Amino acid sequence: MAKQSINTIKNWFRTGSKPTQAQFWDWLDSFFHKDDNIPSAQVEGLQTLLDAKMDKKDVVAPEQVGEYDPQKNYIFDPDLAEYVSFSNPESEDKQFQKEGFYRLLEDAPAGQNPETHPSHWAYQGGTIGDITIEDVIGLREELDWLSENAGGGSSQERFSLIGHTTIPTAFAEARQITAVPSHLNLDTVKLVKISDSSEIAILTASTLEAMPIDVAAGEYNYQITYESGKESGVLLINYK
Repeated sequence: MAKQSINTIKNWFRTGSKPTQAQFWDWLDSFFHKDDNIPSAQVEGLQTLLDAKMDKKDVVAPEQVGEYDPQKNYIFDPDLAEYVSFSNPESEDKQFQKEGFYRLLEDAPAGQNPETHPSHWAYQGGTIGDITIEDVIGLREELDWLSENAGGGSSQERFSLIGHTTIPTAFAEARQITAVPSHLNLDTVKLVKISDSSEIAILTASTLEAMPIDVAAGEYNYQITYESGKESGVLLINYK
């Protein structure tokens, strides 16, 4: 049996149609079963996220890593990568509530830590030299969604935030946004209709709008904003 496109499968099941056995089998072969292992190559944006992390073979000397010292002036040395561990349990941002490692990108005067001045630092995840699912922002949510919705009536748009503030999208028919499971680094997300510039708010001042959100058919741009230094991870938007 063969994988078929969504539009092909929809045409098989129009009112009055009588799908054949082969079409039913093709329909099942076109989706992941919940018992299937999802190949990493099928997770959109995963390779981009992993490429941005430290490679396991990278060697980090003990003198290059230390706990963040708020009294220290950190001086950037392009010939010596310097990392700090930092956490703030009182932070409103989940990323900073647990220990993470940050690489120095430029001079950081005393007190300018990874949370208050993210432009000085690059987030490296929860480990140095090893990569886990939990270290890649958005990956856990992505895998959970694929597991729960394989073959279901929902769909999802997902894309890397790296280097993007405007992402085009289009809907052939009216849809509803049902959830935005990952928005750690974002300040705002909205859909802007290309034909008349009307806007649909999804995330405002880091607060999700009430779901579901109705979206009419048409061509749109996602407009997103985030603080400098936080343009990482994957934005996931669930539709039905």
